[in-house]
Amino acid sequence: MKFFVKEEDRKPDPAPLKTNARAVVVVGIVVWALVLAFFVLVPTATPAGKQWWLTSCVFGIILGVFAWFKVGRR
Repeated sequence: MKFFVKEEDRKPDPAPLKTNARAVVVVGIVVWALVLAFFVLVPTATPAGKQWWLTSCVFGIILGVFAWFKVGRR
């Protein structure tokens, strides 16, 4: 196993994959929204006094919205 490869022995980098990043972001936002809806509609699923589950879902959605705008500018 080599930790350092000489520049002349190095293989060229592969081309980046073409992906639809906006679709990935939308799927993430939808998943966070579904989990949030589940915890709101089924209050027994959230342990008593453990409201950080809901907060995590809300922040996941907020970060997804920021990602939506960031990916849109690319």
